[in-house]
Amino acid sequence: MPRQAATLLLAAAFVVFSQSLFAAAPSADLRALWLAGQMLAEGRPDLVYPAEIGVFTMRPPPEWLPWLAARGHSGEVFPYIYPPLWAWLAARSGLPFEALESAARLINPMLLVAMLLLARRLAAPAMHPAGYLAPGLAVFALTTVGSVALHQNQPQILVAFLTVLAVERAEHGAPRLAGAALALAAAIKLYPAFFALVFLILGWRRALGAFVITGGALAALSVAVAGWPLHGEFLSVLARISDTAMLTKLNYALESALGIFLYPGSVQTVLAAELGADADAGGGGWLVLAKPAALAFGLRLAQVAGLVWMLWLFRRARSRLERAALWPFGFILMSMLGPIAWSYHYLAPVAFAPMLLARLGLEKGLAALALFTLVLSPFVLGALPLETLDDTGQARLIQILGITALAGLGLGFLALRRHGG
Repeated sequence: MPRQAATLLLAAAFVVFSQSLFAAAPSADLRALWLAGQMLAEGRPDLVYPAEIGVFTMRPPPEWLPWLAARGHSGEVFPYIYPPLWAWLAARSGLPFEALESAARLINPMLLVAMLLLARRLAAPAMHPAGYLAPGLAVFALTTVGSVALHQNQPQILVAFLTVLAVERAEHGAPRLAGAALALAAAIKLYPAFFALVFLILGWRRALGAFVITGGALAALSVAVAGWPLHGEFLSVLARISDTAMLTKLNYALESALGIFLYPGSVQTVLAAELGADADAGGGGWLVLAKPAALAFGLRLAQVAGLVWMLWLFRRARSRLERAALWPFGFILMSMLGPIAWSYHYLAPVAFAPMLLARLGLEKGLAALALFTLVLSPFVLGALPLETLDDTGQARLIQILGITALAGLGLGFLALRRHGG
């Protein structure tokens, strides 16, 4: 089969698969964006962000629940934690949630396909596109990394695509597009800004300049259209997130596992905000911990040390071949050392996972990908005999398995950075 035909067939099959499998998905993360826009449209900027004191609970403003109930919505309700610009755009669009959800359900799997094809150009350019796409899509579909993102129609899919686009374009002679793409990703989720420091350390001045100009323009636009008070609330939410460790099955941050292990007596239980039958049945929840000062300082020091180490590795890298493995290693490292690292925060590095086939060989590469997929598969995890563990024990075990699998993938990228691709 011709190269393009096989690639298009795989891409189309994945889009159809996603459409059918996630047709009834709740899209709670996407709905948070839409709800923030609705609050602005109704002249209630005070209800865009949760007005909490202390820990970040991952609960929305309480006024959202009756507002949604009156309109027949059900399921979990999450808060809005993105910059004000995107809430303002959602308000200005005037789209009903169903239209936004339908568009996202079509666009998101297409972005995952495009992200894999971009990653291939850097990670394994000699591989047949379909040969790279097939295992990559399988890993996305069968692990919490991709399936949860599609289930929630997570905006992180766009962030991951833009991040991979940025590094691929930077490596292939389009620095201005690279910088602009990275700035847009950072304007949605702030942490991609870390990788502008790689542009700096490598002396990629045009990419860095495009990042600064585009990022500055987006920040100025956000303040101009949404006002500074709303940005002050956004920064307050970020501070609470930074000061909180959270235990859930899908938070693969080292600080979560470490903090709740070291301070088990200081955690508090937070019940999920839910509407409908699940709420009546007493739905799920999670544990949160206000980080003690010593822990917060140690974790911040670890993040700085990790960033310095990553920059040092990039500075010493001798070729694009080596950097192709360092990019996903860096993505994993900075996510894992951050305050909250949901499973879908690892979309960008997992897009490079089929690189293992090129650098380890077919048999070893497939074995490594299969093991990684099994450990992170919600279907396999759901079949484990965990009846002897309470909810906290199950969440802790699943979280540790996820952290271990992703750390192993990251260290694999690091070890293979000088192997032929």
